[in-house]
Amino acid sequence: MVSIRPARAARLPADARRQQILDVAIRAFAARGFAGASTLAIAAAAGVGEPTIYRYFASKRDLYLAAVDRCSSQILERWRAIAAESESPLQAIERIGAWYLSQLQARPDDLLLRYRSLSHHEDPETSERVRERYRETLRFVADLYRQARERGDVPKSVDPDTQAWLFVALGAAFDQVQLLGLGDAMSPEVVTRLVSLLGGVGAPATPD
Repeated sequence: MVSIRPARAARLPADARRQQILDVAIRAFAARGFAGASTLAIAAAAGVGEPTIYRYFASKRDLYLAAVDRCSSQILERWRAIAAESESPLQAIERIGAWYLSQLQARPDDLLLRYRSLSHHEDPETSERVRERYRETLRFVADLYRQARERGDVPKSVDPDTQAWLFVALGAAFDQVQLLGLGDAMSPEVVTRLVSLLGGVGAPATPD
């Protein structure tokens, strides 16, 4: 019987190879979880030998942590870029919401891996990284609302921290819609009205 080996990937610069391995690892971990995805299978899908993975990542766990980090950090990096390109914090908030919704459909593996990472309570380092990314997101969004309030773009009564929690809660609702395949059940009109809430419309007031 003739053994068929996976096609070998073309030579790439070190950083590009690392990113390529991460791309494949994200898909594998999203589909099968940490325990179900093997480094041998990830290497084969990337077109490299398994030792190549360990040239860039000390262990399977390090590869998994890097994959989880990238799924979250790329979102925040893009949000920061959108904020820098926007004319106002409020515009940034609205554009970030629209971008995030489109990204859920464009990169479903990233979403699935982020959700899988929430269940790793037995791994303190993974859990803490996930929590810190969440804290970073809340701080970033709250700061945008704080800037918008200082500019007079939203009422002074709007509490930035509360509004940030509403922002991530709405994002979580969109996540669930994507994960459950219920996109057809949410009309564009409903999406538009929900996203408009991100601009501070009907935002809860700071308690007296």
